[in-house]
Amino acid sequence: MQLFIDRLKKTGIFLALLLVGLPLTARAVAPAFLPSFPMRAGTVAILMWSPIPGATEYKVLKKVDAGAFAEVYKGPTNNFSDPNAPSDKTLTYKIVPVVGGKDGDASLEAVLAGIKPLEAPTISGVLSDPGGLRVRWSVVTGASFYNLYRADAQAGPFTLLTSSQDPQYFDRDPKPGKTYYYQVSAIDKMSTESGKSAVATGKVEEVVKADVFTPVFKEFKLVAEYAGQENNEFTQPVAFFETKNGELGVVDKNGIEFLDKTGKYLRRSYLDSAWGNPHSAMLDPNGNIYMSFNSNKLFKVDFEGKALATFEVKPPQEKPGTDVQLSVAALDGAGNIWVGDYNSGQVVILDPADGKEIGRVGYVLNLPIEKQHIKDSATTTVPGRIAYKAKTNEIWVTDSLNSVINIFDAGKRTFVKTIGGRKAKAGLDFEGLSGLVFRANGNALVLDSMNGFVKELDPDIKYLATYTDPDTKPKKKLKLDFPSGVYLGANGDMFLLSTMNSKVYRYPAVKP
Repeated sequence: MQLFIDRLKKTGIFLALLLVGLPLTARAVAPAFLPSFPMRAGTVAILMWSPIPGATEYKVLKKVDAGAFAEVYKGPTNNFSDPNAPSDKTLTYKIVPVVGGKDGDASLEAVLAGIKPLEAPTISGVLSDPGGLRVRWSVVTGASFYNLYRADAQAGPFTLLTSSQDPQYFDRDPKPGKTYYYQVSAIDKMSTESGKSAVATGKVEEVVKADVFTPVFKEFKLVAEYAGQENNEFTQPVAFFETKNGELGVVDKNGIEFLDKTGKYLRRSYLDSAWGNPHSAMLDPNGNIYMSFNSNKLFKVDFEGKALATFEVKPPQEKPGTDVQLSVAALDGAGNIWVGDYNSGQVVILDPADGKEIGRVGYVLNLPIEKQHIKDSATTTVPGRIAYKAKTNEIWVTDSLNSVINIFDAGKRTFVKTIGGRKAKAGLDFEGLSGLVFRANGNALVLDSMNGFVKELDPDIKYLATYTDPDTKPKKKLKLDFPSGVYLGANGDMFLLSTMNSKVYRYPAVKP
């Protein structure tokens, strides 16, 4: 007998029998939670576990945060939905099977960590745009969407106006002259709603007098269209300029192509392929070209395509980790460079000598007003075109997304006003802005890419005329599709380019 016991000790079986105290065949396996369980569904926790042979029922024990376990379920099924599972509490569960009237081994503990509620968004502004109120708010990390609430009084009641994944909403229902009150909240992936923002107000100004507007159409016929060098035509041209000796320069995907006044090909300059594809170009009075390539760098280039200087633009100090993607640029009267940044929505002002940043205008996109260091400004969602108006020392910046023009004082570097929009009156309504240039007398020529015509405004920003091609009657538009830029030649000729069609079009000079 002693010999048998010694052999059991050697194999480890004897020790196992002593610890268990029962025959091996009598031990029940502990339950195990099925994959992905327990799981949350709002304020309900759903549990499913593996069935145990011989179990007549199961007990579910639950612990809230650091509390003690308590029984919350006893029944024959191997699943349970706990209706009391607040998302901000840490919940711990374990399952005990009942076999032969006795409790078996409990499962391993399963923990559902408490979810910290999202911070409430901050409404950055309620702007009165033609046709309604545009409500904008801050982006909340972790938010799946936002709930926007509106009330007729500050004390409420607030009712759900819309749910939106975008941090803005255009409310078209407000009645002119009436004040409306807004709050917004953030919803996470578990459908848990944050607290509501502070109340923000907005009002559509009441229209006292209806405007009577009759458009003035001026016809001018297409003179010529240029496609570039034979067998090496333009490829997606993005900019146009005229040199002091009268040559026409067209910047496209492959570099700079020069033409004479009649459109005859002269030569081509190639750019460094490492820069990528040109996004925009601007000629300064000294014959230097400033080019952007949809990156954070602005290149100063000569007519041979060689880089003379490279200016690097940093992200706004309020959002230091964001990328910078430069759009178009313009020079003010002092020679400073104003260049747009797609990602921040700001316009950055650079010293032309060394590219050092000397100022910014425009609110940073998706940042609460109270966190902006720039006051008395405007938001430009997509800075599409920038032009300098010498008569009034102003910088005009088009917002391609909202079809408006934001105007800034170039000397004070402050916001002046916004004009245009899709429902603006008195001829200032635009559907798409893709070109902007000024005559010497201060008149603005604005290219409406979606409608396919050019509008002229006087120095007081009053509508003067709409330019169309006589061959397009009765639609009254230009004889080209997808125009993407407008430029004035030295003799007043109007040049339009189409990036999509890879052509440049020349129209005759028209008196203001």
